[in-house]
Amino acid sequence: MFVENGIANALLSLARKLGLEFTNETQNQQLDILIDTVANLQKPCLLILDNANNEKDLNANIISLRKCSNFHILLTSRLDKFEKAQKHSIGALSEKDALAVFKEHYEHLQEAEIPLFKQIFEAIGGNTLVLEILAKNCNAFSKPEPEYPLQTLFDDLQKSLFALSKSKEIEIDQTDKNNPKRLLSGKPEDIILAMYNISELSENELIMLNNFSVLPAENIALDTLKVLIDYESLKDSLVSLHRKGWIEKSTTEGKNYYKISPVVQEITRHKNQERLFADCEGMILELNEGLNYLENPERFHQENYKYATLYSHYAESVVNHLTELHPHFSILYERIGTFHEITGSLNQALKFYEWANTVDEKLVAQNPTNLDYKDRLAISYEKLGNTHRFFGNLDKSLKFFKKYNQYAEKFYEVFPTNVKIKNNLAISYSRLGETYRTSGNLSKALVFFNKYNQLAKKIYDYYPTNENFKESLGWSYQCLGIIYLDLEDLDKALNFFENMAHLFKKLYEFNSTNIEYKNGLALSYQFLGDTYSRLNNLEQALYFFEKFNDLMQELYTDNFKNVSFKNNLAISYLRLGEIQRGLDNLEKSLEFLKKSKQLSKELYESYLMNVNFKNAFALCCQWLGQTQEELNDKQKAKINYLESQKLLLELTKNFPAYIEFQQNLQWVENRLKSLE
Repeated sequence: MFVENGIANALLSLARKLGLEFTNETQNQQLDILIDTVANLQKPCLLILDNANNEKDLNANIISLRKCSNFHILLTSRLDKFEKAQKHSIGALSEKDALAVFKEHYEHLQEAEIPLFKQIFEAIGGNTLVLEILAKNCNAFSKPEPEYPLQTLFDDLQKSLFALSKSKEIEIDQTDKNNPKRLLSGKPEDIILAMYNISELSENELIMLNNFSVLPAENIALDTLKVLIDYESLKDSLVSLHRKGWIEKSTTEGKNYYKISPVVQEITRHKNQERLFADCEGMILELNEGLNYLENPERFHQENYKYATLYSHYAESVVNHLTELHPHFSILYERIGTFHEITGSLNQALKFYEWANTVDEKLVAQNPTNLDYKDRLAISYEKLGNTHRFFGNLDKSLKFFKKYNQYAEKFYEVFPTNVKIKNNLAISYSRLGETYRTSGNLSKALVFFNKYNQLAKKIYDYYPTNENFKESLGWSYQCLGIIYLDLEDLDKALNFFENMAHLFKKLYEFNSTNIEYKNGLALSYQFLGDTYSRLNNLEQALYFFEKFNDLMQELYTDNFKNVSFKNNLAISYLRLGEIQRGLDNLEKSLEFLKKSKQLSKELYESYLMNVNFKNAFALCCQWLGQTQEELNDKQKAKINYLESQKLLLELTKNFPAYIEFQQNLQWVENRLKSLE
């Protein structure tokens, strides 16, 4: 008996076969008569109640069913547990058995397509019935020859189970609940949708299921769910959804995990599309908060990024399934992008920054007077400019930084006393200065770095106890120090780096757990070392380079996925190698330069698109080559010079606007000529 429409209705359909005729009896009276008749049938008898998924219906009829003592009763059900019956769990078919089923229904499967089958099997979570339906649908398009190959099916499934480019009416070996005398038939999408009746779920169960439908189809720890959702309101629904078989539960090392199948996810999203965003909004806000690097930088570094990695993973799943034009998504896209930027995945970072920018531009176009939307748009321009700078696209970078600056200046004109707006304008000046400096326009860079420093000073003077503004002033001193190093005004450079070190030392002493303060202090030591090295005070330079290296080793050890810290550690070894060479300690120099090259090579090979890492690797090869040359190992020196030359030729060809790349190439080619 197929009992999705109720056990009583299914049993009463046996009346005619048993020779029973009813006149004016109620349904309960009819059922009593039928049960009495069935209970007197000669045993042994077997009654199979198929798709008995409604626990209330089972409880309502269990007493009647128990009257049939001459019967064995078998329930097939998605219920995880029904206390009044013994349970035997049947999991999904193994991949090997599933392949046999698929071959049975799709006779044209080729040996070369088996790897694709495995991907399809994984994409549908091993659901046997869905596998059969898909196989039969492919087979329906196989005469006289296959028109719907597995590659096309797999490509369709990447979009949606309900986005099949080809679908035909097929028949499966299951009774049609609307017509028990016929087998179920229809297009694949219709059959799959009919498999799960969402209308039987309560309001809270629907909310919980909708949240699961946009998260990854994998084990999610209960502790994580308690943070992401309104657990106190929905915990009973979590239990009931598991009991009803909508989600799976497992326990590992004493911790509970819940999982939803990808098929149930697709059905849920398809049927509940209009309410998905509203039901998931609380989780979106929690993900936004969890990925807020500016407010919670420690979350990106504790336990080696496990927290931020997990939140980014969940957030990416959510935004792949929800596409509303809403500021929540602008923020979430930007924060996912920030995570990828910090961990070095620039292509991913750029993708999410572009998504954020698209949302922001549409929101501003629809709401031209909304200042919050304009502020978000300005931030997206800054993020895009910064990412293109890492890629070496200086023209694109400058374009976005100019847009960011235009918005910042307009805001400042309207709200000259607003400290946040004033700080954003200061940052926009710093970004323009960095870009002009990189392209070799030092005079323009100096203009914008001065503007940055002047605003940062004003803000700090108004709020001398504010840590963020003190930090911003420290970075402005760094910018001015670097530009004066470029201009060979070493006294001014030294003054600005000393100011930078003074501020970051205060910040670090106030909060030694803040990694940004620690990083700022480390960099101030680097630049002080650079300046003393230029002043030919090598002992003082060594002192600061050793302090720089000590702090970077601590930062990288605690946060080894932060590519910026790894790069700075490589630089610290490079600086120690340079200064030891200047002190004629060539063996020590060689030791540090080899460490620097190893780290730089790892960064370059892991992030090929990052021009800064490529240039840093080229520089390591240069310095290592020079030390080897002085140790009279000219063969090894030449190998390193040639490696550097190869990298720099690529850089100068692809990024002609970078003056530094041209200068470095000229230097290494001169060294190669000297070895001829």
